[in-house]
Amino acid sequence: MQGETALNSVWAQDVWRFHERWKAVIGGRVEHWQANDGRTEFSATNSIRHPARSERYFSPKGALSWQWANDTVLKASVGRAVRFHLRDGGTSHEDLSQMLRRKLPVGARAPKGALLFSCLGRGEQLYGQKDHDSSVFHELAGAVPLGGFFCNGEIGPVQGTTFLHGYTSSFALFRPRVR
Repeated sequence: MQGETALNSVWAQDVWRFHERWKAVIGGRVEHWQANDGRTEFSATNSIRHPARSERYFSPKGALSWQWANDTVLKASVGRAVRFHLRDGGTSHEDLSQMLRRKLPVGARAPKGALLFSCLGRGEQLYGQKDHDSSVFHELAGAVPLGGFFCNGEIGPVQGTTFLHGYTSSFALFRPRVR
């Protein structure tokens, strides 16, 4: 996967205190997302070009709050949020490192082997280096044997439900059964 994405946004809000204990907030965010020069390479001779895309969206917000006590505020709010995602190597690196630190078992439950299923869009174009995800895994897990392959969509759980993901890496860990 190759291409350029850009996100520009502006946000504004105003607060009206119309009584000693009451205030109202109104605001909004405008986002403009665009993608250019997109291309997916399946092999050295087979690739698909993607047309330029551009999206704009307004996310409004309104809130009303009442200061019930010095340390308690009751608040009701309405709004709608739309966020456009950007492929960002730095943020992706932080997310992968943080997730592996939290999820990698240690001690007797440490993995004895692992599989990595990584999206074609993650790689040298995203990180500026080869073998990024496997390098981060080995940095945190040590010399655990790791195999796997590149995919064009990965299947993995999020909070107990299985989803089809894009631009992700899914790990399967093999660890000994502890009795």
